[in-house]
Amino acid sequence: MRDRLTRRLPLAAGAAALLWAVAPLLRPATLLAVRDLPVFHLPLRIGFAAAAREGLPAWNPTVHGGQPILSNPNYAAFYPPSWLALALDPVTALHLALGLHAALGFVGAWLLARRLGCDDAPAALAATGFAAGGVALGIASWVPGYTAYAWLPWVLLAADRLLAAPRPRAGAVAALAALFALQLLAGEPVAVLVSIVATACLAIDRPRAAPRALTRLALAGALALPLAAVQLLPAVGQLGESARSSGLSAADATTWSTAPVRLAEYVSPRLFGDPLSETGRRWFGWPVHDQDFPYLISIYAGIPVLVLAMAALLRGGIPRRLAWAGMTLVGLLVALGRHNPVYALLAETVPGWTVFRYPEKFLLLPGAALPFAAALGWQAVLERRRRGDRGAADFPTAVAGVVVALAALPPLLLTFRPEVGRWLVNASSPLPWTDEQTAAAVGFLLRETWVPAGVAAVTFLLLLAHRLARPREPWLAIALVALLAADLARHGRALLPTVPYPTVLAEGTVARRLAPAADRIWVDDRGSRAPAIRLVTDRPGPAALWSSVDRLEPYVGTLWGLSYALNPDTDLMLTGAARRALDLLERSRGDGEARRRLLGAWGVSHLVRPVPLEAALRSRWLTGRDPEAAVEPNPHRLPRLRFVPEVVFYPTAARAAEAALADGLRLARREHWIAPGRPAGRTRSALDTRAWAMTAGARRHSLAYRAGSATYLVVGLTYHRGWRAIVDGLETRVHATAAGQIGLELPAGEHRVELVFWDPRVTWGAALTLATLLLMAGVGLARRRRAPQAGGG
Repeated sequence: MRDRLTRRLPLAAGAAALLWAVAPLLRPATLLAVRDLPVFHLPLRIGFAAAAREGLPAWNPTVHGGQPILSNPNYAAFYPPSWLALALDPVTALHLALGLHAALGFVGAWLLARRLGCDDAPAALAATGFAAGGVALGIASWVPGYTAYAWLPWVLLAADRLLAAPRPRAGAVAALAALFALQLLAGEPVAVLVSIVATACLAIDRPRAAPRALTRLALAGALALPLAAVQLLPAVGQLGESARSSGLSAADATTWSTAPVRLAEYVSPRLFGDPLSETGRRWFGWPVHDQDFPYLISIYAGIPVLVLAMAALLRGGIPRRLAWAGMTLVGLLVALGRHNPVYALLAETVPGWTVFRYPEKFLLLPGAALPFAAALGWQAVLERRRRGDRGAADFPTAVAGVVVALAALPPLLLTFRPEVGRWLVNASSPLPWTDEQTAAAVGFLLRETWVPAGVAAVTFLLLLAHRLARPREPWLAIALVALLAADLARHGRALLPTVPYPTVLAEGTVARRLAPAADRIWVDDRGSRAPAIRLVTDRPGPAALWSSVDRLEPYVGTLWGLSYALNPDTDLMLTGAARRALDLLERSRGDGEARRRLLGAWGVSHLVRPVPLEAALRSRWLTGRDPEAAVEPNPHRLPRLRFVPEVVFYPTAARAAEAALADGLRLARREHWIAPGRPAGRTRSALDTRAWAMTAGARRHSLAYRAGSATYLVVGLTYHRGWRAIVDGLETRVHATAAGQIGLELPAGEHRVELVFWDPRVTWGAALTLATLLLMAGVGLARRRRAPQAGGG
C-alpha cells in the first residue's frame, strides 16, 4: 500500500498544480479577464442563452444587427459543454467548461503516456506538462481553441490504437472519428488541423506501414465529417458568404507570425515581461509581437519538460520519436509565418490555406509534443538506471547544463550590465518612463529571469543524482514532477487573472447609462487609439479589459444588454448581406448625415465615440481619471419594423447600393431593394397602413396590419435566406434591401404577418449526422450479434 501511494504522489502533485492554476475560475462571481473571453466569447454565449429561452437558439439579434447562431462556429452551439449556458449563468458555464476541459486534457495525457509505456511518474510528468503548461493555460481565453485542444491527447490515444491494430477495427475507426467530430463541433478549425498533423506524424512514424496507416486515418477523418455535419454544413455555407470565401490577404493571413526571438521564452518565459501586467508596467514585448501582444500568451513548457524532451529527441531511443519530432518541427516552422519562406509556399500550394489566420496558433503542436517526448525520455532513463546503468541520465544532464547556462545568461547580464535592462525596458515601451519606473521594471525582469535559472539548476542536480546509488528512484521521480508542478503552477496561475464580475458591470459607466435608453449602438473607433498604448489604471486585471469596457468595443456592451449594429467584422464570418451593409457604411464615410441615416435605419439610437488617445492621456495626467467615451444621440433612428412610402427594385446588389448612396441614404422615405429577375422600377406603398400587435423575439417577429393597397415593410434585421415570411398562413417572398435588411411586399387588406428564421442547412446537416449515428449503431450491433455466433461455432 505504501509503495502504491508513493507511486501516485507524482500524479497527485501534477493534479494539485493544475487545480491551483485553474482555481480562480471556480470562484463564484469571477470573470477570466483575458483577451477574447470577456469581450467576445462571453457576449456570444449570453446571446446564445438568451435566444434559447425562446426556443431553438437560431438567431442572435444583439450583434451585427442580428446574425445566425447555429452556422457560426464561434458559438459552438452543437458542442455539448456549450449547453451548460442553458442551465447556468453564462460566466459560470464558461468557467466550468474550461475547468472540465483542463481535467479532460490531464486525464487524456496520462492515459496516452501510460499506453506508450510510461510508469506512473513519467506519465504524471506528461499529464502535468500538457494540461498545466503555458500553451494550454495560455489559450484558455480562446475558448474554441482550448476546448478542442483538450481533446488532442485522446485523439492521439485513439489514433495510436487504430494504427497499432493488425486490421482496421470498426470500433477503433469510430472512436477516432467521434473525437475528430467533437473537435469540429468545438468550433476551431486550426485545432482540428493540429490534430490532423499530429496523427499524420504518428502514421509516418511507421515508415513501412505509412500508406496503410494514413489510409486508416483518412477513413476515420472521412467518417468524422458526416458525424459533425450538423455544424459543418451550415458553417461551410456561411463561410462561402464571408470575407474568408476567397481567401485572406497575405497581411491578414500572416498576422501574429511568431518572431524567432520569441522562442527564447521556452527557456525564460518572462524574458519580455508579463503580457497580462500592463497596468503594473511589467510588459516589454510590444516590438516582438504583431498587434503588440502575443496570440498564445505563453509557450513555456516547463524547464524539466524542455530538458528531457530535447535530450530524447536528439538522442533517440523513445517510442514515436519521429512523430514527436515531426510535430515539433512542423509547428515551429508554420508558426514562424512570414518569418519563414516555407510559409509562403504553403499559402500558394495548399488549397484553402489562406482561410486560416494567425500562424502562431500552430505552436500548439510543440506544446503537445514536448511533454510526451519528455515523459518517454525520462522513462528510458529510469529503465536504464534500473538495469544498473548509472550513466543513463548523463546526456539529459548535459542538456540541462546547457539550459542552465542559457537561463542564467539574462539575469547575469541584467545584474552586471544594468544599462542593458534599462535599454530593453525603455526601447520596448511606447511612452517614456521615469527613472523610478524603469528601475522597478528592471527589478521585476531580474527576479523573473532568475526563477527559470533556478529551476534549471535544480533540474540539473536532480538528473545528476541519477549517478548516485541513493536517493531511491521513487523519490527522484517525486522530486522531478514536484519541481515541474511548482514551476507550472506559479506560471499558470498568472495566465488566468480574474476580476469580480460585479466590478466589471459597475465599471461600465457608459454602458450602464445607455442600457435603459438605447435601442442599438454603434461605436466609432476610428483613430481613437494606438494598439501599443493603453491607459495605466489602478483597476485589477489586464488593461485590455478595461480599455474595451471604457470604449464599449463590440461585443462587450452585450454584458449590459446593449445591442450593436454594423460592428467591425472581427471574426470574418459575416453573411453577405451584413458585409454589404458594412461596405455601404464605409462608402458613406464622407457624408456624416448619410451615415447617421444609415445607422438610424438599423435602429442605432446612440453613437459612441471613444476619446482620442491624446485627450485620454491628457485627462489621465491632469485629473488622474480615465475619460468616458462620448455618447451622441442619433436623431435619425427608425423603428425595427417600419412601413416605407416608396420602394425601388434593382436586379443586383451593386446597383441598389449605388442608388441608395446617390439618394443620400434617405431610407425613411425611399428604400432600394434587390430583386433579381424582376423588372427594375419603383412602386409606392399605401399611405393609410396601420399596424398593431407587433412582437419581436430572437428569431420570430409578427404583426397585424391593415392597408388600402399593397404595402412594403422593412425589418431592421440582417437579411439571410433562412428568413421565411408567412402572411395568413401562406409564404411570401423575402427581399434583401440595399442596406442588408429584410424587405417584405405585403398585400392590401387586413392580414397577419409572421417572420421566422431557420437555416435549412442545419436541418440537412442534422439529418446527415443522425443517419451516420444510426448507421454506426447498426454496424456495431450487427458485429456484436455475430461475435457470439462465431464464438459458439
